[in-house]
Amino acid sequence: MPDMAEPSASATSANGDHETRSYHKTQSAYALPNDNVEHQRLEMQHSLFIGLMGGRIIHAPLEHNISKAIDIGCGTGSVTHAIASAHPSTTVYGVDLSPVPQNIRTKLQNLYYVQCDFNELVAQNPPDPRFHPASFDYVYSRLLIYGITDWPGYLSRAIGLAKPGAWIEMQEADYHWYRVPTPQLTSTSSSLPPADVFAPHDMTLDELAADSHPSETFKSETLWSKTMNALLRAKQLNPHAGSSLASLMSDAGLTDIKICRYISAAGVWSGLTPEAAAFGEYVGKQTPLMYVPVLRKLGKETGWDEGEVEAAVRDLEKEFEGKENGQMLWFWVYVVCGRKPEEDAPRSREPLRGQWR
Repeated sequence: MPDMAEPSASATSANGDHETRSYHKTQSAYALPNDNVEHQRLEMQHSLFIGLMGGRIIHAPLEHNISKAIDIGCGTGSVTHAIASAHPSTTVYGVDLSPVPQNIRTKLQNLYYVQCDFNELVAQNPPDPRFHPASFDYVYSRLLIYGITDWPGYLSRAIGLAKPGAWIEMQEADYHWYRVPTPQLTSTSSSLPPADVFAPHDMTLDELAADSHPSETFKSETLWSKTMNALLRAKQLNPHAGSSLASLMSDAGLTDIKICRYISAAGVWSGLTPEAAAFGEYVGKQTPLMYVPVLRKLGKETGWDEGEVEAAVRDLEKEFEGKENGQMLWFWVYVVCGRKPEEDAPRSREPLRGQWR
């Protein structure tokens, strides 16, 4: 694997202008690049997620003898490889709009990559024999917030691939931003919120709907975050996909729904675990580098007022300018799992705490 400690100078400078990057050549709304710079970012992100999630990327309580699994929007194949490695007797497919780079890791014998649009793949009639309805034991996706314009439809298609009793797992960002109150110069770290505010935590559907977690006190919007979310909506993308998944799964009839949230910090502060701090150190540096070209690209594609877009860019750059440790900002990444009911099985709506993380 290439050294993923930090993107190269050429990589970071290339991030500033979307017109210097390469993108997929499909009709999909997916807004992020597919070049080597992006591959580096995705690989580093995956490594940091492993730490953030306590070494466990797969959260669904899978049996060891599953026969088929799919990673939708597999990117560089990092999670696809992890699934195939953990389940060597399982046939594992990774599907992505762009080719999976071949020089990052050795391809396993039970692992197959397919370059296509997932929506078009499952719409084939007759179906592709590799992707026959109700044939998969595990359906996984992560961070498709920049590509899915119809989450209920996407979830329905994912469920359609699953066998009765199979698990569907989606790990997704939610762009409700939160800000840690800045202590006064004479204050100590004890004036910061307690560390459990930032810790991973399980939730029920009712708790999620009630916005009852202590972190809700710290919600914060900025010009750049409001503009980013407005641009995503203009592309029919949902900036709050993460917090929507559990209710969508429940409405779709999935059972045993399990919800966990992990912090995606954009900086480092007291109270973060070492793993969350490592994540925040990297994301704090990457946030302006990633979001500036995305703002400009989405603005151009939606016909947004260029002055408003550039004002958001300046606001974002000012926010992070000279901040070696990033900003005291974060959003939550949601891990949501649901099980397709067995035939004639009773439905269980609420998750069982403490049995899956």
